[in-house]
Amino acid sequence: MIDVQARSKLAEASRWLVSGLITNYQYDDRVLDDAQLWASRDPAVREIYNKGFWLMYSDFPEYRLKARHRLPAQTRNSAARCILFLKSG
Repeated sequence: MIDVQARSKLAEASRWLVSGLITNYQYDDRVLDDAQLWASRDPAVREIYNKGFWLMYSDFPEYRLKARHRLPAQTRNSAARCILFLKSG
């Protein structure tokens, strides 16, 4: 079952994280505290978060993925592919 809303929420929050617009703490607040997102029966939502985005950042200390914390190019490309998949429906 494709849950378009849950995929869209995860894609948007992840795009903001990877681009450095929000901090890792803000990302956690948007993603982990969203009951609708985690109630989703869409397996892609949890798998992409657990095996993709969760591994791209640390939960301590608070920071943005910019400057010295910027993701390597290969990781950014993988993140972009995941985001495109989530937005594809």
